[in-house]
Amino acid sequence: MNNAEALKQPNLYAEQLWKRNWPLAPVLLVVGAVLAVLYRGSRDMPLLLAECLGGAALILVFFGAFRYFSYVKVTESGLLFNWTFPFTNTLVPFDAIRSTRVADLRAFYPDTRKSHVNAMTKPLLDKPAFYARLGGDEATVARLSKRLGRRYVVDGTIAVPVADPRSLSQEVSLRLPNRQLQHNLGGARRPKRKR
Repeated sequence: MNNAEALKQPNLYAEQLWKRNWPLAPVLLVVGAVLAVLYRGSRDMPLLLAECLGGAALILVFFGAFRYFSYVKVTESGLLFNWTFPFTNTLVPFDAIRSTRVADLRAFYPDTRKSHVNAMTKPLLDKPAFYARLGGDEATVARLSKRLGRRYVVDGTIAVPVADPRSLSQEVSLRLPNRQLQHNLGGARRPKRKR
């Protein structure tokens, strides 16, 4: 994966939404064809066909656009969540992120949050997701949590399923202010704690 792809990752929630809804478009086209055969002499036939074709096109355009524009991207100023539902963009500044990791999405939905697991979430539970721990002042954490919503943030932790969470985690980690100040001395060279 090249650097540009690592910086921009598709949101797999939008991918699942597309997979679940695009089959409705061909169904509407089949319904339109059946109606054309059954009511071929009716005056309302052009209107019925237009409704079926328009509905199919609307489904493909709406869910296709949502799939295309819903992504997580590393920018110069922070982590951009583009088109999280309902069509909002949220920038999480790097100084508001304490740490990142990769873990299965199932960890984000313990027994107390089982009600949030729906048909869109179930296929992603055993797949790795990107996690980011928020930090800094409480007002910033509360504002970001409210803006992203409970689908993405719980108790100050963001979790989002993306195509390659490991590369996203690495890219974000490299830009964290607290990470840039630390020097990795290696386990054997780490100074001993004073007692």
